[in-house]
Amino acid sequence: MRVSAGVDSLPISVENCLFHGNQAGNGGAILVTVANGASTQKVQFRGITVTGNTATDKGGGLHLGASSVTLASSIVWGNSDGATGGGSGDEVYVAPIQGYAVAVQATLSRAAEGQFGDPSLLVNGGSGFAVGQLGNLEANPLFVAGPQGSWYLGKAAAGQCSTSPAVDPAGGAAASSVPWGSRTTRTDGKADSGALDLGWHYPL
Repeated sequence: MRVSAGVDSLPISVENCLFHGNQAGNGGAILVTVANGASTQKVQFRGITVTGNTATDKGGGLHLGASSVTLASSIVWGNSDGATGGGSGDEVYVAPIQGYAVAVQATLSRAAEGQFGDPSLLVNGGSGFAVGQLGNLEANPLFVAGPQGSWYLGKAAAGQCSTSPAVDPAGGAAASSVPWGSRTTRTDGKADSGALDLGWHYPL
């Protein structure tokens, strides 16, 4: 998916989507670029799952290079890129473009250098993707196969041995606060409730 941000005041919003098995030069699943050398446009990704994607250069999952990008209530896990050196970004790469800001909240990903690349410290006001802050997590999401696909979240109450850390995350938004919150991440098909589970939700 390529998003070209411009000067339009209306935000671009991508919600409750699954990105898997894609390949590109930069941004294996998602590439955010800037149109015409400037951007005032907000780009928001909420409730997405990005897994199993590959970039031959930087940003196996996402390559972000535009103003006011928000990534929230999402899972970015198990992606890879071909770049070498620190900060290249198997999961996410944030291009070093000064004056832009990236907010990452209530998201599960890998935080180590080379996995979440933020060479100019543009994420979260310079604090970066910090596990334990703003609801961000670093832990295996424990994907399991179910009736509609392979990206459900494990839950003991649904018959799995363990419950995914992306289920009912502490301090998260309420499932009832978003349109996809009435869908499911469980293999038994029960609707999400309480705290919003992270990532893609299947239809009931």
